[in-house]
Amino acid sequence: MRTPQRHKRMTGWVCCFLALFAMGCSTETKVSEYASQTAQQAQASEASKPQVELVIDGGTYVPNVKDRVQIDWHEQLTLREALLSTGKVKMKEDGAGIASVVDVGLDSKTRWSVMLNDKEITARQSFDSVISLNDKITVYAKKLDVGTSGATEPSVTLTIDGGDTLNEISNSYLIPWKQSDTLAGVFAEFDLVKLSEDKKRIVQFGKHELDDKYKLSLKVNGEQVQHKDILNMTINANDHIVLELKPKTSS
Repeated sequence: MRTPQRHKRMTGWVCCFLALFAMGCSTETKVSEYASQTAQQAQASEASKPQVELVIDGGTYVPNVKDRVQIDWHEQLTLREALLSTGKVKMKEDGAGIASVVDVGLDSKTRWSVMLNDKEITARQSFDSVISLNDKITVYAKKLDVGTSGATEPSVTLTIDGGDTLNEISNSYLIPWKQSDTLAGVFAEFDLVKLSEDKKRIVQFGKHELDDKYKLSLKVNGEQVQHKDILNMTINANDHIVLELKPKTSS
């Protein structure tokens, strides 16, 4: 039989336990609320960062290359830094212009140009100019030789794949196409591929002279091309040429 004193002690222990449990729940709730508030503040801070917008427009010449990119702005941010921060724009080695946008380069009659507000950037030093928060940056494909009809010139796509060996020259390009054009004719329009004097073989790939360690694989529209007089093969408008460099030990 429980005594009144023992009953009181048990009642006291139960009350203490309930009080501690309530305090724990309250603390857990406060921690959860604090974590939620911190996350919301971080998101709000991220959203409130000053940004400038970059518009990428391939126009009718490269219609599949279109994008809008928000770039975090800070004081002393240069145009060059803004372009490179997107991960979509590659600058030329001399820093005087754009080599490619989303891995698409252009031929000698077309180039990627940059417009800062309403002014086209033409000088190398202009890429090092500091941009303002309200500036508008546009990267667009500009044709250097526009016909009177304004129609898009026929072209072929040339993809160069340097693999792990020459990854820095991997890229895709649009090359002007002429009726009855051959592979040799296409490559002759392109600085990264150098042909022998008789136009029968490729002797240089980018800045790298080919030697016995490498072999070239060539595909046209997904089909491997292997016949002996390969560079005299006729190419049609809109063909896709893939030129791949492989070590000779590769299968």
